[in-house]
Amino acid sequence: MSASQDKKRRTDERALGTERRQVASQKEAKERKESKIKWTVGSIIVVLLVAAILIGNSSLFYTARPALQVGDVKYSSAEVNYAAPPTSRSATSTAAI
Repeated sequence: MSASQDKKRRTDERALGTERRQVASQKEAKERKESKIKWTVGSIIVVLLVAAILIGNSSLFYTARPALQVGDVKYSSAEVNYAAPPTSRSATSTAAI
């Protein structure tokens, strides 16, 4: 192949966008973009899982709920602990003696 034919072929490839360097750079750009999307989605999933675990382990859901309900009267856990007789707590501790 002569130099003029090579030059013509390269000119045609550039016009069509099929030159080796262009194709390689386009492929690399596409791979970088896909990788960035995967890392972003993965990071979001990890953050959501950590947030769900922290909220699940907190007492957020239990502070608004009553510990005891008698008829229409609702008692919080602090009120139940204050009003409960101390013998119920000490009976378990003296059983080991």
